[in-house]
Amino acid sequence: MSAIRGKYVDGAVILDAPANWPEGMEVRVSPAEEYVGIGMREEDWPTTTEGIAAWIESIDKLEPFLTLEEDEEWQKARAEQKVWELANWEKRNQKIDEMFR
Repeated sequence: MSAIRGKYVDGAVILDAPANWPEGMEVRVSPAEEYVGIGMREEDWPTTTEGIAAWIESIDKLEPFLTLEEDEEWQKARAEQKVWELANWEKRNQKIDEMFR
């Protein structure tokens, strides 16, 4: 379940969007100054030789997202898209120029 932002108004938290959570679910509310983003904060990155080595070791243990066949198919599709983009570059630029005239 993902985090939802909101505002504290007159003693209550007003959410920016409806929460798709089960009724009665416990939640934690903290000020937005606390990092709520994705990934690591800059200050959490390892800076010692040992910390960096441990981080690299944990990354090396991750399984690939795509199989070799899926990766080859994706690379082929990217190459085909690039060929199309280059072949249609001028025509698309002309359309954009016409929009601003």
